[in-house]
Amino acid sequence: MTVPCKDNQYKRGEYNIAKDLVWDYYVVLDNIVKLSDFKYKREKYIKDTSGCLLNSALYINEADGVWFDVYIQEDIEYVTKIYYKPSKQDAESLKCKESL
Repeated sequence: MTVPCKDNQYKRGEYNIAKDLVWDYYVVLDNIVKLSDFKYKREKYIKDTSGCLLNSALYINEADGVWFDVYIQEDIEYVTKIYYKPSKQDAESLKCKESL
């Protein structure tokens, strides 16, 4: 557990939230979905391939706090995991007043 506004190895202490609050989580899909069949607003996401494994990418929507992993096979992208994080606005409003 992370104590609010106290430094720790996961950097969760930089937020003024209850120590046992779930800050983010992810869902691994049992059945992968083609990105073309996935319902999302493409214009809200950026595609990042910089830190990913070969044949994969990460779609990021920091404003809403939704990210997802895709696996690429024969030029078709498949969603494999969905991350739920605080929205950018929520994260900024809950940041501790003093830097850690």
